[in-house]
Amino acid sequence: MRTRLKEARKAAGLNQQQAAAAFGVSIGTYRNWEQGRVVMNGEQLINAARLFGTDVDYILMTDTDVNDPSEQMDEIADIFGALNDSGRDALLVVARGLLEVFRRAD
Repeated sequence: MRTRLKEARKAAGLNQQQAAAAFGVSIGTYRNWEQGRVVMNGEQLINAARLFGTDVDYILMTDTDVNDPSEQMDEIADIFGALNDSGRDALLVVARGLLEVFRRAD
C-alpha cells in the first residue's frame, strides 16, 4: 500500500531511526511501513499523524482531489477541438503512447 509516510516523516524533520524509536519498533519494521511492504494498523496510523503533525488522510493519500472522468473527457475534447490538424495528430500519438505504457504496466 503506497502512503506518504516518508514525506510526512521528512516534513517533521525526523530520520527513520528517530521515527522507529518514537513508535517503539525496529528500524526494519519502520522501513517496511514506509516501503509499503507492511501496512500500519489504525492506532499506528493515528500515532503517525500526531507525531508528524498531519492527518491520517494525508498519510493514506485520501486527501487528493479525484477528478470526475466525464470532466476529464470534456477537457480532452476541448483541447482536441482547439488544435489544428497537426496538433490533433500529435495529441493522438502521445495518447496512444501513454495507452501502450499503461497497458504494459498492468
